[in-house]
Amino acid sequence: MYELFGGNPFDLMAEVLRLAEQKRKSSHWYTPTLEADERCGKEARKLFEPYDKELKLAATIGLDLQAIAAIIRQCETKEFYVLYKILQELDYFFSWEQFCEAIDEAKSFRALNDNIEETGIRILPRVKIPQFAYEGHLRRDARSFCDYINANLQNCYYIKEENLNVDGIKYELENVIYQPEIKGKDRESLTIAFSPLTNLPLDDILQINYFAERDENGLEQNYFSAEGVKWPELCFEKYKKLYQCACEFDADIVMAPEMLGVDGLYKLDKLKFNENLHEWSKAKMKKGNRVPSLVLTPTYCKNGRNSVRVFDKYGKMLLEQDKQYPFVYRKKDALMEKLYTENLKNCENRIVMLHVPHWGRMVFPICMDFLNPSYQNVLIRVLQATLVLCPSYSNGATNFEAALSTGVQFQTTSLWGNSCSALQPHLVDCGYVGAVRLPNVGTNASPVRFELDCKGKCMKECAFIVHLPLNYAGISRWQDCTAKCYHHHGL
Repeated sequence: MYELFGGNPFDLMAEVLRLAEQKRKSSHWYTPTLEADERCGKEARKLFEPYDKELKLAATIGLDLQAIAAIIRQCETKEFYVLYKILQELDYFFSWEQFCEAIDEAKSFRALNDNIEETGIRILPRVKIPQFAYEGHLRRDARSFCDYINANLQNCYYIKEENLNVDGIKYELENVIYQPEIKGKDRESLTIAFSPLTNLPLDDILQINYFAERDENGLEQNYFSAEGVKWPELCFEKYKKLYQCACEFDADIVMAPEMLGVDGLYKLDKLKFNENLHEWSKAKMKKGNRVPSLVLTPTYCKNGRNSVRVFDKYGKMLLEQDKQYPFVYRKKDALMEKLYTENLKNCENRIVMLHVPHWGRMVFPICMDFLNPSYQNVLIRVLQATLVLCPSYSNGATNFEAALSTGVQFQTTSLWGNSCSALQPHLVDCGYVGAVRLPNVGTNASPVRFELDCKGKCMKECAFIVHLPLNYAGISRWQDCTAKCYHHHGL
């Protein structure tokens, strides 16, 4: 995007970050005096004086390559704390908003910088996120006590490329910035509409293929794959009802479980629009109704992949996230119990993160992904996701509810939604089909369950309307706000 005007200014920032990381490793950390802090700040500002005009436009049109090279040469001789001040200056000049002005809306990108391989650094946009604000002061998260540089950057943050390696797998990262027209940016809550869709038992709703293949060592392995749903019209109509409920309750996000996807909610035209979502949206907006800004359809299983698609308010696909970790299913026959591993042979080792101003940084792990500690660590600690949306189709609930607390100290909100179908025949005993956990403190600091007020009966309409506060601060520093959930079921 900067070819006509010069080099990518974020490449300069990545090089300075690389130098800062090297200097930090080779020198002892110290807390400078006020005098030393002022001296380092002046030294940093002096370095940029010849490039002041160019830097103010750099994030939009680029920075001259010779200027980049000259600044880097000067930085190579600087001590760590001066480099830290230089990074603050660059952070002031470069913003992700300027970056967005130069690219198409919802276009994916690896990072703000292009020199990832050379520096081992990815610079990412720091969009506005929900906060804890008390008397003008924000609560710090656990990361701010150990990640000094990132904690003091305002417009962006960075990750190390090496930290995208998980259990021997190198993950690629894609980023999408989405800026929906948010009605009333001072809204107190983010509203999510979720439905379990159906309570039909697994054997009655899913087409499961069980098969065996030999691995690279010649050992025979058992696999299963979901080949679609037996009642696609039912799942389609249930989701349509969910979408209508979401419009009725002014929801911002629509979400559904794993594995219950159908062709009508998955297929795209040449412009990456889903025809049905587009028509529903157009019909509602024609009547002056507000429609959800973000639409997650049920995950779709085919050809060794299990993926969730995320659409914008017009029904255009923003991203697609593949499931990474297979479920192991225990199947009993007349003689013995056999283990079958979910077929995910063709999944892409790729994480897609959605950056939405005022809502935060969003990721979409599918079922088992959310239960894997190493993968969780990448999503929450490395990528710094602030909102996790996890669809599942699972006969268990305890492990998911426990996993919701993983991101609490990092100010991450986690929401998990299951299907009543997966919980059969113990649905009534379980009593809930999902939960959400906020990073809050006080008596409200516990998961809010999606309680089945319907007692497991399947009605024409079924939607859990979940309200997440956009400012978690409650009546005091020790009593934060909590989420609220209402079960709309037509009874």
